[in-house]
Amino acid sequence: MPISFLLKIELGLGPSSVVVTHLLSYGEINSSIIFNELGLILIGTGFAMLTNLYAPESQDELKKWIEDIDGDIKDILIFFGDTLVNNLDVKIYDGKIKKLEDDINKALNLAIIENDNRIENSKNLLIGLSHREREKDLLMEMHDDLKSIPKEYADGKLISDLMIDTANNLSDNGDMVKVKKRIEFLQEHFHMMELPETHEDFIIRSSIFQVFRSLNQFIDISKIISNIPSN
Repeated sequence: MPISFLLKIELGLGPSSVVVTHLLSYGEINSSIIFNELGLILIGTGFAMLTNLYAPESQDELKKWIEDIDGDIKDILIFFGDTLVNNLDVKIYDGKIKKLEDDINKALNLAIIENDNRIENSKNLLIGLSHREREKDLLMEMHDDLKSIPKEYADGKLISDLMIDTANNLSDNGDMVKVKKRIEFLQEHFHMMELPETHEDFIIRSSIFQVFRSLNQFIDISKIISNIPSN
C-alpha cells in the first residue's frame, strides 16, 4: 500500500483488486471472461468520468448559492439597521427571511448529495452551510427582539449603526474584533444608564441586551465560517 501511494497509483487499486478477485473465482481464464472484465472496467471508468464532469458544475452552482446566502444575510442586517430609525415593514422582512431560508435549503440539499458522493471540498461546504443556518436562526431571534424597540427610541440610532457596521464587516477582510469592541462599549453604555422606570422601558432595555447577545453569537459563528478551508 505505501508503495502505491508513493507511485501515485492508489486510485487503480480498487478496480484492479476487483478484477483479480473475479479472475481467481472463475478458476480459469478465457477470452469470454477477459472481455467481460474489460466491460466492467469500462463501465466503472465511464461512471467515474461522468462524475468528474458533474462535480465542477455542481460545485460552481453550490458556491453561487452560498454567495447568494451571504448576500441575503448582509441585506437582512442592513434592513434591521434601517428599521430601528424607520418603520418596520413586516412584509419586506418576511420576503427577505423566506428567500434566505429557501436558498439555504437548496444549498444544503445539494451539499448533502455532494458529501454523500464524496466530492472534493463538499464536507467543508456542508459545514459552512450548517453554520449559516444557525446565523439565520439568530437573525430571526433578533427580529423578534427588535420589534420591541420603537423607532422613536432615543438610542435606537446607536444599535442601528451597529447592525449596519456588522453587515459591512461580513467578509474575510472585515474587522469583527472592532465590531465586538463596539458591542462591549454599547453594553457598558446601557448598563450605566438609569434603571427603567416603566414596564415598557424594561421590555425595551431587555430586548436591547438580547440583541447584543444574539449579535455576539452571530459574529462568533461568522468567524468560524471564515476559518473553514475553502479547498
